[in-house]
Amino acid sequence: MGAQNHAAWANRTGCLSHSGAASWECKAATKAKLVMSSHSGALKPLQFPKTSSSSSLSRITTIQPQFSSQQWKTSSKVAFMLLLRERTFLRCSHETSVQVGSDVVVDDVNDSLKRMRELVDIAGGKSEGVDDASLTRFLVGFSMDVEVAAKAFAKHQEWEAFIKPRGFISETEIPNELNAKKSYLQGRDKQGRPISVILARNHFNNKDVDEFRRFIVYSMDKILASSSTDGKLNVIIDLKGLGLKNLDSKAFIEGFDIYQSHYPERIEKFYMVNAPFIFNGLWKVVSPFISEITRKKIEFVSNKKVEEVLLTVIDANQLPVEYGGKAELVLLQDAVVPGWPPVIL
Repeated sequence: MGAQNHAAWANRTGCLSHSGAASWECKAATKAKLVMSSHSGALKPLQFPKTSSSSSLSRITTIQPQFSSQQWKTSSKVAFMLLLRERTFLRCSHETSVQVGSDVVVDDVNDSLKRMRELVDIAGGKSEGVDDASLTRFLVGFSMDVEVAAKAFAKHQEWEAFIKPRGFISETEIPNELNAKKSYLQGRDKQGRPISVILARNHFNNKDVDEFRRFIVYSMDKILASSSTDGKLNVIIDLKGLGLKNLDSKAFIEGFDIYQSHYPERIEKFYMVNAPFIFNGLWKVVSPFISEITRKKIEFVSNKKVEEVLLTVIDANQLPVEYGGKAELVLLQDAVVPGWPPVIL
């Protein structure tokens, strides 16, 4: 949730959050408070060295934060617990008899995960080898409904095996989408999350719907491969210059369906900027297909406040010049992410 909304909501429920230190607690808990503190290792933002704009073949290299093995273990635990934070806040505001942050909450989640694994297997999926964090994302993304989340995860595994049989999408499988130059990987926000920038004006109706789906998967997987905090990213969807030729409701619906059905709790926030009047009609068609959980992650930013809003979550040296920062836009396919493409054994 955004900083302002988060603060207002935390004040309303009596929950205090300190995202910078990845620590939180709830005033409603009178016993056995759980307070998390992240590892002390500072996160380094992705950096993109300047290259000559005349060189179309230049490659952009990202710098991956360096952690010790112990810091990685601690970071993983923190990331897992952060996924439970919204669930904890929910219980804080609606179940005052439950001590938020107590073992009761943690045990409840652990029981849910155990039951979810059983249901995933019953639904035809495979829970063996799946980490708790992945299952928790589906639990949170599907309103903590264990049965619904388990079925969704089993369907996701089947879908994933179909859409990327080799384990990942290669650039040779999405030539038309990459040539459109509409997706960018833009450093990190202040919390260390990767930043994705999408230029809607560069999207044109692709008759090959499967290629568009593969492009979304390629984009998400590559961007998430650069993540080093809680496994989330922020997305800036720039609607400037959007015209009739770009109004592809099917693509918008398909894209959001993939985000919420196959990458739940992977997007921290969608920032919709520079929306022209023509977009209103498209949004009326698209919005009914977007889940309430996903809609709460979408923030429409007025043209006059784009710089102000984005600079509250992204440092100027990571934010593109187009939005009031100092960085240059970097095409997703030109960003070199350590470990990408993955080596599939």
